[in-house]
Amino acid sequence: RLENFHNKVKSALVEGVGFSFIRLGDGEGRVLGYPQYFTNQEVLSQVLYYHFGPESMHFIKRIKPNGWISDSMHSLKEKLIISIQSADGIGVPVSEYFHMNENQDNLPQLAYACALNYGLSLSDDISAFFEGTNCFQMLAANGDFFKEICKYCDEIVIVGPWDIREKIKENLPVKNVSFIKVPGHYTWRGENGYGQFPKLYKYVEEKIFSMPEFSGKLFLVGAGIFGKYYCALIKSMGGVALDVGSVFDSWEQKGRPEAVSYKNINLSKFKD
Repeated sequence: RLENFHNKVKSALVEGVGFSFIRLGDGEGRVLGYPQYFTNQEVLSQVLYYHFGPESMHFIKRIKPNGWISDSMHSLKEKLIISIQSADGIGVPVSEYFHMNENQDNLPQLAYACALNYGLSLSDDISAFFEGTNCFQMLAANGDFFKEICKYCDEIVIVGPWDIREKIKENLPVKNVSFIKVPGHYTWRGENGYGQFPKLYKYVEEKIFSMPEFSGKLFLVGAGIFGKYYCALIKSMGGVALDVGSVFDSWEQKGRPEAVSYKNINLSKFKD
């Protein structure tokens, strides 16, 4: 499986063709499972406030006081569906995500189930392959996947909240590294301000589209729910996009606490 994954990414970079690998977790599952399985109140607290923050939501509410929650969720769902249907590979929740005790809230497991179900059903391309949604954490912790694929790209483009260009150049065999800043996950970024939705994701879109060349470029994307959408855009322009997610948090030691705590995921190991 590792060899297969590596060869697919390598081939796309060498041949200069578009490629996208995205991951689906409980956040994406809540979006995909709305409104059948999740109420307005649940997605308001667990998706909209959680990912994008109250300032972004108050901005939407002022524009459209009625129906703004359902409109927001349908907009997010539309972009996720586009992302899934265009992906070459999809990370879905594996068995360990469904372990729980009898006193535990079952909503996260329901969200993972929606991510798994929709990820499999919406991907109508029979050539798409599937891995666990934690695949990049595993690849970053074990082996030289990131170091090896750098040999086949002309440039790495970081699409995420942290500017880690210098760390990448110090520890991976690549000279050209660019950075497209994305507003961080509201809950973990440690500051107030607007999130990617409803407006700022368009700034990221413009930055992606303004790049002069995509062929042979490796885009590492860590941008939450919208990261999947950016991967679809990058593929459509001929770039290779990997939705590495919270691997950035581990590399930068900022953001999601459990990602920061993974001491076996760090960039310096590649330099050694």
